[in-house]
Amino acid sequence: MILLIAIVLSIFPSVILISKLKKRNDDIDYKKSCNAAIGKGALSALWISLISGGLFLIGVVLKLFVFQNIPTLLDRAIYKFLDLALVEEVVKFMLAKSVISKTQYKHSTADIVSYFVIIGAMFGILETALYAIGESPGVLFARAITIPHVGYAFIMGLIYAKGCEKGKKSYMAAGLIVAWLIHGLYDFSLTPELYDISESWMYLPFALAVFDFIVLILTIRYFYKDRKKRRGL
Repeated sequence: MILLIAIVLSIFPSVILISKLKKRNDDIDYKKSCNAAIGKGALSALWISLISGGLFLIGVVLKLFVFQNIPTLLDRAIYKFLDLALVEEVVKFMLAKSVISKTQYKHSTADIVSYFVIIGAMFGILETALYAIGESPGVLFARAITIPHVGYAFIMGLIYAKGCEKGKKSYMAAGLIVAWLIHGLYDFSLTPELYDISESWMYLPFALAVFDFIVLILTIRYFYKDRKKRRGL
């Protein structure tokens, strides 16, 4: 029962956020784009599972026949940064771009950020459901108050939107890179072998969780300020 409550509570904030973002603009085309983002966010888990699974199998073959003596920590870093973080952020990035490009609607900066955040939140909901298998309620509650994928999506979407605004493609790529590095560092910080080097590394995931929470607050603040601006306050 406690686990079930933890799952519901860990998913609830993302559901509320998606609902609020969809309601922030009454334009029909915007709402259609939000619905597309919700659908693509749900599908993102499938794409990510297929790609990450394929890369994992390739990695197994390479370790059997080519890199038999690869150091454990390096192996974990490659897996966390490339197989997990990079694949997840690239898929979400490409799906958000497809939402933006498949309509003639003139997206505002906040609209674009919304699509990224919705996709990130949807993926986070599905990932949390998978995390529930074998995870403690404490971990699920921690994910509920930090919603890491929302933070990564906000950073990526905001930088991408600024790039669209300024007409600079370098900004668009920068958003993806920054989100990937933060995400990869967080995943890698949970590697047990890292703590064998020094127990001080155990503080890193806590510091990054605090960072995720701060980014979540900034995300909420961003859309709150956008709402005030839209209402002319």
